[in-house]
Amino acid sequence: MESEYLKQDTLRKRRRDWMGFLIGLIGLVFGFYLLYLGHTVVGTIFSGGTLVTLVSVFASKSNSDSSEKDDSNSGEKEN
Repeated sequence: MESEYLKQDTLRKRRRDWMGFLIGLIGLVFGFYLLYLGHTVVGTIFSGGTLVTLVSVFASKSNSDSSEKDDSNSGEKEN
């Protein structure tokens, strides 16, 4: 039962990562398209906002992953 949960959790995380990648890629492409059309300010804000959002999401995800590892390691040391 636990292996089924882990399998589903892995699939869910993989799907989440791919969807985030696609949404970010679409946002960046649309921002660059706006830049190409001559909408410099709007295109820069759209592209920059998309890029900053993606970086912050992945940075916070890696921080939460490392804090989860620290919590699990500290629990093992107490036993």
